[in-house]
Amino acid sequence: MTMGIKHLLLVATTLAVVSGGELGALAKTKTIGQLTQVTVTKHTVAGKTTKNAKVKLVNAHGKKLATGKTSKVGKFKITAKSQNLSKLKFKLTVTKAGYKARTFSNKQIKRAVKRTPTATTVGTVTAGGNSAQVAVHQPSYSSQDVPGVSRPDAIKAKRAEIAAARAKFMQLKGQMQPVLAKIATLTTANAKLLENRAVVEHDLAAAKGRNDQAAIQDATKRINSINAQIISNQKERDAAFFQLKPVDDAGTKLSSLMDEMYSLDKTYVPEDINY
Repeated sequence: MTMGIKHLLLVATTLAVVSGGELGALAKTKTIGQLTQVTVTKHTVAGKTTKNAKVKLVNAHGKKLATGKTSKVGKFKITAKSQNLSKLKFKLTVTKAGYKARTFSNKQIKRAVKRTPTATTVGTVTAGGNSAQVAVHQPSYSSQDVPGVSRPDAIKAKRAEIAAARAKFMQLKGQMQPVLAKIATLTTANAKLLENRAVVEHDLAAAKGRNDQAAIQDATKRINSINAQIISNQKERDAAFFQLKPVDDAGTKLSSLMDEMYSLDKTYVPEDINY
């Protein structure tokens, strides 16, 4: 059985209604994207992740310092005037309705810091009649800044990159359909288990009301069994979600390329990326 992503989301939404939010993690069918293009100054942190998401800046102990929101292309910038972020160990928690929340550690944030590539050239310095060669580091140029490359050519090249990245993303998404179907099956199974548990919990309450010890023990045993099955299904479901990481990475790359395209052509409108 195969199931499209939109259908999977419908199943997850149904589950959220059935469970009454009791097992919210089961309704999360997508995961927040990777953190990229990070810059950190004394009072601000900026970067890129899933679009239209809430971003919370917290210290190492989880205390909220500031909040922000990503744009339609996933960019964000958070200001914390009372903190020196260049010396502080902090984390970023990103949330969005329908997505599994994600917290980026200080180590992950440092790895995602945007570094400007440099090109090394060799020059000669003469002093006191002596000459020596030294390495000179120069900023790398983007395609639109390189002499001989016009902006229309740069835009054309970027469109080709986007087309290739989109094709790769769609290919991976197609390959992941069996995994999505498995996630949908486990989601539906747990929805049914939650329904069954609600019935047994009603029986347990009735048994307690009449002080029927045998019925209480039986209902408790059944509830424990259902809970164990829910946890087992959830672990299997989490493992399946991990298999979707290549799709997530491909989507992040496509989003970054569209962001670059927007910097070249302000009339360009980045498309929605549906996982």
